[in-house]
Amino acid sequence: MSRVLPIVCAAVVAGFVVVPAIAAPGDGHWDRQFGMAGTGTRNYALRFNGNLLYTGGYSLLGGQLATNTVVNIFDGTNWSTIGEITGGTPVIYDFAFLGSNVYVGGVFTQAGGVPAIGLAKWDGTNWSGVGGFSGLVFEMTTDGTSLYVGGAFTNAGGILATNIARWDGTSWSALGDGIGYYDNFIFPSVNALAV
Repeated sequence: MSRVLPIVCAAVVAGFVVVPAIAAPGDGHWDRQFGMAGTGTRNYALRFNGNLLYTGGYSLLGGQLATNTVVNIFDGTNWSTIGEITGGTPVIYDFAFLGSNVYVGGVFTQAGGVPAIGLAKWDGTNWSGVGGFSGLVFEMTTDGTSLYVGGAFTNAGGILATNIARWDGTSWSALGDGIGYYDNFIFPSVNALAV
């Protein structure tokens, strides 16, 4: 009897494991034979701009971190992408919207083939860097006229600004003495902003 019980238990467990889950129209499950729904990136950043959802993060290639990623946009029905964010192991951490411009912040060196270290602007047609900014951006917000950037950096466009700065569309300015101190290991840094 002692040998029969483990065999019966193993058969019962194996029976539960091998029962396939099959999706049918309207049952709320996704059949993976069609690929994954949504974006091809692992997303850290999610922001709405009007009726559009912008997402970004990092990409995988063959199970490894890729050397490029994209900005994903969902219009309520379809997904699309803009640009290619590259450089090292790029990660998008946040988005901000000012006028018709989309600002992308994170850890990268180029956007659409244009130098943009940690912060890039998409004007609807072209990518550009933002006023000579060079650093790591973890968080952004706007007040309707200016862009506020938080992260790990010592200056913004040549202006001494520790971990937090303001972009007025033309030039950078510091916010007092900044926040914390700069450390090559990314800490301390500014990871949250609100206006």
